[in-house]
Amino acid sequence: MSRAHLFLNAGLAVCLAVLWGLSGALERGRKQKLRAASAFHALAGTGEPQAKDVARINLRLPGSTTTWSYVRRPEGWRMPQYRDAFADGQALDVLSRAFIEGRGTVAGHMPGGADHFGISSGRTLEAAFHDAAGTLLLKCSPPCE
Repeated sequence: MSRAHLFLNAGLAVCLAVLWGLSGALERGRKQKLRAASAFHALAGTGEPQAKDVARINLRLPGSTTTWSYVRRPEGWRMPQYRDAFADGQALDVLSRAFIEGRGTVAGHMPGGADHFGISSGRTLEAAFHDAAGTLLLKCSPPCE
């Protein structure tokens, strides 16, 4: 084998090794991003509030302009807009736990068939959870913020 062929083969081997190493690094980065995207994250974000911190819930049903407010008082949950009537405290506590302590994966976009299942903008429940000081803990309208 001539000297020129030897250098050419050595150069090609170095290029192959560099490309192989670069491919492995890119693949590791892709797997790390996929793992991070598919991990379960708290819906309420990094502060990790608890359901017991919720003092007010505002709900808006799909297609409605009316916002239903529920306020936690020492004697239980109340609905101020209906003469301070009692509300179903157990159901509101379950709802608070589901949203505040719930976990899920991040969905980057609405899937193509979402309209078929009624999951589209303007047709989903809007919910806002506040603490006793009025600070917004979580707002879902979608997506949850």
